Amino acid sequence: MNNKFVVVDVETTGNRPKNGDRIIQLAIIVIQGTKIVEQFSSFVNPQKEIPPFIEQLTGISNELVQNAPTFEELADHIYLLLNDGYFVAHNVFFDFHFLQEEFKRLHYPELVNPIIDTVELARIVFPRAKGFKLKDLAEFLQIEHLNPHRADHDAFVTALLLQRIFNKLKFMPHETLKALNRLTPHFISDVEEILDAFINEKMLKISRIEYEDIIIHRQIAFKKMDWEIPSHTLPLEEGSFETFYHTFYNNVHDAMNPLSFHYQMLANKVLEAYETNQHALIEINKGIEKTVSYLLPAIFFALTQNKQITVATSSLYLMEQIKNEIVPFMERGMKRRVAVSTLKGSRNYLCLNKFERALKEDDKNYDVVITKAQILVWLLETETGDVDELNLSSGGIRFWDRIHADAKHQRHPWRSFSYYDHALNRAKRSHIVLTNHAMLMADTCKGRKQFNESHYLVIDEAHLFERACIQNTGRKLEYSSLIYRLQRLNEFISKLKPIVLNHFEKHSLQNEEAMLREMMEQLNELFTLIHDYVKRKKKNEDMNIYRYRLQAVKEKGKRWTAIIELVQKYQFLINDFLQSMYKQHDVFEKIKEKQILSDDLTAAFNDYFSYMEYFHELQNDFHYFFFISQHEIVTWIEIEAKGAKNAVKIFSQPISVSSYLADEFFSKKKSVILISNALTVAGSFDYYMKRLGLQDFYPMTIQLLGSARDKKRMKLLIPIDFPFIQEVDEDVYTSHVATSITHIVKRINGKTVVLFSSFEMLKNTYEKIKDLMEQEGMFIFGQGINGSSPQKVIKAFEPFEKGIFLSTTSFWNSIDIPMKEIKTMIVVRLPFSSPNDPIVSANCDQLTRIGKNPFYEYSLPEAVIRLKQGIQQTLSFNENVTMFVLDKRLTSSTYRKYFLSSLEVEAMIEKPFYDLLQIALD
Repeated sequence: MNNKFVVVDVETTGNRPKNGDRIIQLAIIVIQGTKIVEQFSSFVNPQKEIPPFIEQLTGISNELVQNAPTFEELADHIYLLLNDGYFVAHNVFFDFHFLQEEFKRLHYPELVNPIIDTVELARIVFPRAKGFKLKDLAEFLQIEHLNPHRADHDAFVTALLLQRIFNKLKFMPHETLKALNRLTPHFISDVEEILDAFINEKMLKISRIEYEDIIIHRQIAFKKMDWEIPSHTLPLEEGSFETFYHTFYNNVHDAMNPLSFHYQMLANKVLEAYETNQHALIEINKGIEKTVSYLLPAIFFALTQNKQITVATSSLYLMEQIKNEIVPFMERGMKRRVAVSTLKGSRNYLCLNKFERALKEDDKNYDVVITKAQILVWLLETETGDVDELNLSSGGIRFWDRIHADAKHQRHPWRSFSYYDHALNRAKRSHIVLTNHAMLMADTCKGRKQFNESHYLVIDEAHLFERACIQNTGRKLEYSSLIYRLQRLNEFISKLKPIVLNHFEKHSLQNEEAMLREMMEQLNELFTLIHDYVKRKKKNEDMNIYRYRLQAVKEKGKRWTAIIELVQKYQFLINDFLQSMYKQHDVFEKIKEKQILSDDLTAAFNDYFSYMEYFHELQNDFHYFFFISQHEIVTWIEIEAKGAKNAVKIFSQPISVSSYLADEFFSKKKSVILISNALTVAGSFDYYMKRLGLQDFYPMTIQLLGSARDKKRMKLLIPIDFPFIQEVDEDVYTSHVATSITHIVKRINGKTVVLFSSFEMLKNTYEKIKDLMEQEGMFIFGQGINGSSPQKVIKAFEPFEKGIFLSTTSFWNSIDIPMKEIKTMIVVRLPFSSPNDPIVSANCDQLTRIGKNPFYEYSLPEAVIRLKQGIQQTLSFNENVTMFVLDKRLTSSTYRKYFLSSLEVEAMIEKPFYDLLQIALD
């Protein structure tokens, strides 16, 4: 391959070339074949001011470009470099359109180069990368990238990235390259000829040695699964756990300091609970020391007693950290292997049979095409088939719904290559099984019995365990999901129609197509009515997301009657469709008895008939949501006020799962250790014991938070001159908040996290401070500003030395990756949930009915736990944090002791705001 590739990167005054934004730096790397043959870079005088935001991002100032050549002076040379080459860039349309506009302005001929987008190709070729920004890929591939957002450095790194991409493609199996090439018509990048060259090279010389760990089955190449499980058992003569413990730390003392008393206590208590068959609640700071301290006794017990220990976490980050970092480290310290495996729900695993069929479908959706390409490459690397290894787009996640494994076993040509079965078999033979809260609860709630024999458990991040149980016992209806399933069914019918004509005689599927169209129309009408119903109920609320508590027996009026009539009509339509499917299924079974059908045909019919179970569940869901009302259940509708008129979600879940957990989970386990950094309120475990149904089990309780080291890590500052929100208009209060944030971040270096109790106040505060912060060259990140994914927002915030992160407390607490270099934390209001929230109001109503005080029994402990968790989230990875609490209720309310006795701080200081600001600076 001797093609010319011209790698381009531009820095600009903004992102709209048609609106006058201009180039301020440009770099070009020319690659001929595989070698870099020419490099060019220059600052460019844009003949306009560079905005402060761009200067902060790139480090390129007006002074730096004032004597630089204009683009007009450089145009001839740039145009010549681009001639006859592939135009390559990271997010190619940005750079291509900027240069196109500059050349157009100077009356040059239009650029017609074939293009290559290294973002797109990196997504395909490196599907397991954590991110596809240039900085993320450089880190993933260990390419040095010293100055991001400078064109010369970015272009050089992009050139190296392109070389890595081509080098990886070059060594892929012939079958993978051919499958990728069939997808190229839908790529942004013009790589069909390049892949053809690689394929032709393979045809001339195919090396079997380089693919010795690759299996090729039905023209799909994939990596062999690793079935090996270490099975060493700890000899009893090695002695007590104390000996085992000290031997481990003697072996790792260079890499890890001896554990403090708190962590030694944790290790001993975990072992005691297992040996005496007790449940336990343990509150302790999160971190590697905590994880090692509960894994050591768990491993010791598993090996010496030949028992299996299940470790359940809430976050994927912690699960991966345990498997990929902590366990290997511990194995080195113990000088022995431990059989550790990961087990998740069947939906996490790829079904190769479904994927093969999906590959044959001519999908034109871009996200689907790219996801197919990603999976083809990923199959050469994965031994697990676990989707969490992949970095998929939202469209890719939707496509995964078509190709994931099912818990039910079916016969098909890929049966012996089942990733889900592989995970189940490994788990059965492991000492330690890692899973998540959701899988553990789904196993219990849905009777899957994968963990029936697992009697000894650790539940880490246990403050989130109840939520996993509630979600797994709840139900959900969502318009987008329902319509997607019906559209998929419509696609099945279109594909099956010609086949049906040959086999089903009277059943041509014409009626089903018409019925399906009517079902989709009725669904749209129904959910549009529901959207309008909720919007009218919430018309005085100034927010985008409306959550309306649905109580079927209390709903009244013409609009509700119209909704009920449509629901009933929809149920009749479902029933008619089911009756037709029953008849078709009977015919299909008779045909199977008379003749052998192909695997593909059988699979296509099975997919079609699987909708019978789906429609049964859908009938039950509609009946449950609209015709049943129970005190123990909370049901609510969620809409986007400014979103699509049919964008509706309906949820239902139990208010309490304490009895269920007591009867169906804890009573069937010998010892469950629940560990978290936020399990107590005012030093008591009572709240969580009641919520989890543990009172009658009399669990062991140990509180290990609050060492002297921890207390020195945070100062608590409370301004006495800040107004109560009840005393002033909300806009005035928000202005006070905005002013305070501005003074704090301007004077204190480092990153600042601001926690709000409501998204509306966050949004209003952001509007008040964004212009001022931009003028100061300060970046604002956060919930709803840079996206809705906590992990993606954090990744955007991470590179900056100074900036502001705005978040609700619940959003902050959902972040499961380390958030480092936080110097200041501002709590705007104590994190009480709105009493109008459906879940809150249902819990309070339930407590009122049984004669209890809902504030002290529910609202207050929930707020305390939320604040405590938010603080611990910050302290887990940061030292010497200063916390401002702008809510005077922390020290003036009748319930202040519940908060204050739950917080571990070095000092609490109450003074006027500007005095506190000086203390923070000192």
